[in-house]
Amino acid sequence: MNKIIPVGILLILFATPMFASISSISKIEVRQFDTSDLTPSERVVITHNDNFTEVGFAGSGTIGDPYILDSYNITYTGWTAHISISDTDAYFTIKNCYIAASNGNLDTGIFLDNVTNGKIESCQFNELNYGIRFRDVSNSSIFNCTFNKGSRGLFFETSVLNDVDTVNITNSNYAIYVRGGFWNNFTEVHISNPANNGIDIDNYGLCTIDNTTIANASGIGIKLNNFEDVKISNVSIDNPQDGIVLTSGINLDLSNCSINNSFGTAVDIDSSELISLDNTTVIDSFEGIRVTRSDNISLVGCEVNNSIYAGIYLSSNTNVTMQDNHMYRCGLTVENLPIAAPATGSGNTVNGLTLGWYGSLADHVIDGETHGQILLGNCDNVTIEGGNFSRVHTGVTFYLSFDCAIQNAILGNNSHRGIQIYSAQRTRVENCTISDTGTKGIEVTSSEGCIIHNNTLDSVGLAITGNTIGEWNMSCLDNTVNGLPLLYLFTESGLEYTTTFGQIILVNSTFIRITSGHIHHVTVGVSLFSSANNTLESLDIHDTRQYGIQAKNSEWTNITNCEVESYGEACISLSNSHNSTLLRNTISGANDGFEISSSKSVDIWSNNVSFCNLGITVSSSENAHIKHNEIYNCTTGISDGFNSLLTAELNTISNCTTGVSGALTGSHTIYLNTFNECEKGIALWISTNDTIVGNIFDQGLIGIELSSISESMVKNNHLSSFEEYGIDVISSNNITVASSEIFNSEVALAIHNSNNCSIFDNVITDNFEGIHIYSGENNTIYQNYLGWCSGTLVTDDGNLNSWTNVTGNYYEDYSGTGNYSIVGTANNNDTSPAYALHIYEQSDKEYEQGTTAHTIAWTIDCPYPANYEITRNSSTVKTGPYTDSVSITFDSPDYGTTEYSVIVYDQFGHTVSDDAQVEVVDTTSPILSNPTDYQYIQGTTGNTVVWSGNDHNPDNYRIWHNGTLIRWGSWDGSNITLDVDAYALGAHNFTLEVEDLFGNVATDTVIVRVLQQTSTTETSTTTTTTTDTSSETTTTTTSDGDELWFSPVLGGILSLIAAALTLAATVIRGSDYWARRKAKQEAESHISESGEESEITPEETSIPKTEDVEER
Repeated sequence: MNKIIPVGILLILFATPMFASISSISKIEVRQFDTSDLTPSERVVITHNDNFTEVGFAGSGTIGDPYILDSYNITYTGWTAHISISDTDAYFTIKNCYIAASNGNLDTGIFLDNVTNGKIESCQFNELNYGIRFRDVSNSSIFNCTFNKGSRGLFFETSVLNDVDTVNITNSNYAIYVRGGFWNNFTEVHISNPANNGIDIDNYGLCTIDNTTIANASGIGIKLNNFEDVKISNVSIDNPQDGIVLTSGINLDLSNCSINNSFGTAVDIDSSELISLDNTTVIDSFEGIRVTRSDNISLVGCEVNNSIYAGIYLSSNTNVTMQDNHMYRCGLTVENLPIAAPATGSGNTVNGLTLGWYGSLADHVIDGETHGQILLGNCDNVTIEGGNFSRVHTGVTFYLSFDCAIQNAILGNNSHRGIQIYSAQRTRVENCTISDTGTKGIEVTSSEGCIIHNNTLDSVGLAITGNTIGEWNMSCLDNTVNGLPLLYLFTESGLEYTTTFGQIILVNSTFIRITSGHIHHVTVGVSLFSSANNTLESLDIHDTRQYGIQAKNSEWTNITNCEVESYGEACISLSNSHNSTLLRNTISGANDGFEISSSKSVDIWSNNVSFCNLGITVSSSENAHIKHNEIYNCTTGISDGFNSLLTAELNTISNCTTGVSGALTGSHTIYLNTFNECEKGIALWISTNDTIVGNIFDQGLIGIELSSISESMVKNNHLSSFEEYGIDVISSNNITVASSEIFNSEVALAIHNSNNCSIFDNVITDNFEGIHIYSGENNTIYQNYLGWCSGTLVTDDGNLNSWTNVTGNYYEDYSGTGNYSIVGTANNNDTSPAYALHIYEQSDKEYEQGTTAHTIAWTIDCPYPANYEITRNSSTVKTGPYTDSVSITFDSPDYGTTEYSVIVYDQFGHTVSDDAQVEVVDTTSPILSNPTDYQYIQGTTGNTVVWSGNDHNPDNYRIWHNGTLIRWGSWDGSNITLDVDAYALGAHNFTLEVEDLFGNVATDTVIVRVLQQTSTTETSTTTTTTTDTSSETTTTTTSDGDELWFSPVLGGILSLIAAALTLAATVIRGSDYWARRKAKQEAESHISESGEESEITPEETSIPKTEDVEER
């Protein structure tokens, strides 16, 4: 490490009284400002000595008469320093000033640049980016100032020989931030609530931090990096994340300090040398004092209480001295340091008893009762007799030793282990009671020939780590775990167990079947090593500290219907265990649900996995098949790394941060899975030849994210409701996205810096944005169904992309003519666009009432047709599927306007519609029969004229006798019968007129002749009827009386006269339309008044009756 200052200069400086002079400064209370007492001032800028008097400083600038700026309220709304002083060496003082940010600007209160001989005292700084900033400043001081809020209270850059004394800094990001410099001293600094670090110093030397308090640091209390010759004393740090962190430094003295309630490490020393910790106290921290990769470390008189992990942790250090240190409810942890070379020193205790760290001891018995913790390194034939090794990290450690033993000891409530055996051959553990010792009761690592007999383990178990059968081969007899036998099998075959064990270990065993058991609160529930064709079925394993089931080098392992809950590394772990099957297990709670590594052809089927960090993780394995699993509430559902040919199908993955993730892999096949409410459904990166087909994604941030992927297919997927992207393709090439549906997302499909991709046959609707090419070249987008977006439908900010491939895309808002313009900097067009969903409108129709077989047909453009509905006056009359047209055939409805409406649906619920008005008119006159003329003998009765007729809209009728209206009424289309009895002799003209609702009229006239009787012979009636004009039926009844009294010639003449009279009457009626309308109105008024039809009898007419004729 490069020294900042030569050692010779260092010694001279420390021989001077500079440091002592700081402590002699009298302390005063921090002033509480009333700004009304201060003089308002704008920004102060000084760039050379002469400026001081120009801007209002009093004094002459000498050491006895410095320039003074006193009692000012500095307000400034710009972005530079409120007081800026540069390039001066005159003596000056700024005191009793209030400097605060104005209008929310966060800038520097006082900035000194290339300045000497400055003094800032009794000032207050509020909500500034930097309260005071020193750059290349020397021989200056800050005294009795307060700082509230901001990025940095004090910011020093390459400054030397400065003193900071009696300052209060609250609510800053960094309270004191130093980069470069030396001989700066910090005394009576009080820091509270820094958002990051309290004091953060880098590349610094020859300084002191004394009588300082730091409270509630979200980061580190004091952080020093690349330092040299630093003294830290009398410092109190409460509630930090980490207390004091020292990295890459030389020669630091830390004394009389206290660190309380550190959530991390209280004192962390790394890669440093010549570090001394004296009389430092650590209370209630996760880890007490941690020293790693360092040299010449001295720990003297330190006290560590209630550290959860380790009181003092040493790893990879040299020349460590430990003297008179005391640890309570914690202990010493040593890793990666030859325990055979213990630290020098004595008087160290653990829980009030001797800390026994022995190296190269042989043929010795250690009285365990006098020790709180024991570490043996490179020892031979040493026995620990008795003792209680509790409330430490690890009770007893055997390291690189031979034929050592512990017996009749008690170990409990340790944070990590009871007994550790590491590369210690033939170690014996006998008649010990071990309980609640963290993750492991007895840990055997890389040690052969161990003897584990007659031990009682409670809430822990036996953990074996090794790579050879010899390291797993031991004598393990008569041990119990949680009151049940520990089953240890070595080189057994063909056995079946249905009883319950406290823990199970199989080594080099085959065809073992274990079909029941309840295992709990152990390190590993079931361990298999170098064993094959074994079956574990219907085991209940929970609250394991490391693994529920661990299989290593064990092929054809079958684990079925087990329930495993762990809070350790994995529920079920397979390593180098090929052709294994994991079926219908319930897994929860561990870091990994299933952990598969270096194992080929593993089937993971129909399991339930929940509340794990990684539900199923597969690494460095081939042909893993993950099917029909339900995975939920995990950080990652399925995690894949360094694998090939992984298949995940028909799984349901819910409420995970990522459903499926894969990296540095290839040939994923992910199909027919369901992803519910995952932040990312599938996230793959640095992979090739992946297939993502037929999956359903619902809700999250991103449905599918492909980053640095090539030659892969995304097809037939359904994605809905994503806050960022449905599909996001990033820095990838030759990706195909086809036949997928993306709905209700911020951006349905995004392309970032990706080339040569094909996007076709997708349905992209109801999103904020449809397809957005942010960057990328030579991508082809065609035959996509696009529309119903609230933002931009398609955007192209790339280069040389094509939006057609013979056929273009289907757009909801296409006008029907010309190109479709693509929004974006590429100024691109789709030259072959088409409608997404369009119906060609039908014009309104008019039909004659009563006509039949009319058809309305609509033509429809839609590549995804579904159903249609046709309504008549809002009532549904026809539904069904359609392809390219729909129609309805109907007879003309009732007179008036009828509305036919069609609603056409695509397969995704979108609609278009059209209305057609059908106007039904009636311009056809009623159909009326034409009864034949007839005659009857005067005096006969029952003589009638009967007309038949029909019309779609019958309304009324009127009958005239010889031109006089004699009868009228409403007509409903039925027959009209007229009684013609009792009329006078002669010819009578009876004319019927019928009218429909729309003024269409039909008339008919019948001539009735009344003849004189010539004898008293009995008479009979004559009735004439006809059905209608096209089919006439005449019924005539003749009398048996005498012949007519007039001759045939006279009769013919009379007939001609009657016909002429009838014709004249008809002509008069036809020409006198208004007269007829008046008669009709009179008739209707009669009908309306009486509600019945009216008739004028023969007596009421002016035509002579029979007797009148006879008299004449």
